[in-house]
Amino acid sequence: MAIRKKISEATIFQTVRSSLINAVNSRDLKIGEKLPTEAELAAFFGASRPTINKVLRSLSQDGLLETRKRGGTIVLEPKGINISLMEISDHVTAIGKHYQFILEKYHKGSNGSGGVHWPGVIKETPLLVIECIHFSDNIPIQHEKRFINLDSAPEANSVDFSSVSAGKWIRNYIPFPTVTQELGAVGAGNSVSDLLRVRRATPCIGIRQLVKKNNEFISLAELTSPAGRFQIYSLYEP
Repeated sequence: MAIRKKISEATIFQTVRSSLINAVNSRDLKIGEKLPTEAELAAFFGASRPTINKVLRSLSQDGLLETRKRGGTIVLEPKGINISLMEISDHVTAIGKHYQFILEKYHKGSNGSGGVHWPGVIKETPLLVIECIHFSDNIPIQHEKRFINLDSAPEANSVDFSSVSAGKWIRNYIPFPTVTQELGAVGAGNSVSDLLRVRRATPCIGIRQLVKKNNEFISLAELTSPAGRFQIYSLYEP
């Protein structure tokens, strides 16, 4: 069926795009390094050359790659300082614990209705509303409530967020985003305290995370972690 073919092509596009972004972020592909040819990438990923070309063009538009005449496609240096998205699964596995997450809520809505309010985003903008709990060795360590702007990131419509967390998908899919993260002390509310298995008003670390790309709002998240269950460590090297 044509519909199934379109879904398959979209999935391959996302897989290739995320893989290349991961390779750059992990330094498997270094700044200035030349990528394999489109034919080689197509063979490696089992994708068509038009799909590979579409991925490379999209990453070039995002400023991650540059295609030079007779020089192939190379990895570009990001402009300015790149603030990494905090990904809790990396934190958990780095300390030798078992990570998992449970998707508690998932629905589509619009800004300004049904209790959904995202300041700075146009009213009636379509949004994904996601709520989940992150675990370390079966202990809940973070509650996440996140909005994703479907006008800016329409690909999120086809993502299974019960198998991949929203934070990890955004980190893998959006290269070199602008990230604002505000930290503060908060008390666990009724519903959050139940999900985190703590008493109401338990002191928590609260993180408000705003992700933008090219001045477009991509995601807004409120992350809540009981004090003592989660540590934040950040290092920037020029």
